[in-house]
Amino acid sequence: MSILLLLILGVIFVFQEILLKEQPTPSVEIFPLWLSRVDLMCFLFINRKLAFPFLDFFFVSITHVGSLIFWLIVAVFLWLKGRTREAFILTLALVLGSLTILPMRTFLPRARPFMVLDARIFRIEGGYSFPSGHATNSFVSATVLGKKIRKIKPFLYILAVVVGYSRVYVGVHWPLDVIVGAFVGWIVGSLTLNLEKRLSESRFRIFEVKRIGTGSRT
Repeated sequence: MSILLLLILGVIFVFQEILLKEQPTPSVEIFPLWLSRVDLMCFLFINRKLAFPFLDFFFVSITHVGSLIFWLIVAVFLWLKGRTREAFILTLALVLGSLTILPMRTFLPRARPFMVLDARIFRIEGGYSFPSGHATNSFVSATVLGKKIRKIKPFLYILAVVVGYSRVYVGVHWPLDVIVGAFVGWIVGSLTLNLEKRLSESRFRIFEVKRIGTGSRT
């Protein structure tokens, strides 16, 4: 099952990183005009007004923490450390998160900020902007691992927020992309944990019935 999840993630990664990024750039604005204007003002404030040269390297570096590859490495690390349950649930949540945002990024072709205005950018990224995959991955992981390893829960959520902020700082996403991506990540992470709980309870009841049945026969 874990190998199957990794294969699915591999296919999703190839589709996102290669096929989607080869699409032409014509885009549509998916939000009402007033909301798009607020989004634009917030983007310019973060990307320009709050931009300081001594912070550039930090945000350019930490933005990669939201990548699918990074959290897959974390899942492999957990697996090697013997925390196979956490590794499996994290991988499953990442798969579900990617499958959730994939149609959105395909059929809601919102242009990245640097495509439509003079933004501060450090590396041009292909594909469409909505929602932020990095924000989704970060909040999926924070939700799942924060539940499993409670002592690092505050750190994980702070990290997720910083990663989301960095996507605007480096000029590759609008604030609303990040907010929606974070919300999707939190929802998917929560649903994955709920699914795990239900399956665990179901398994427990099955074992309990078997135990009772065995006792009645003796």
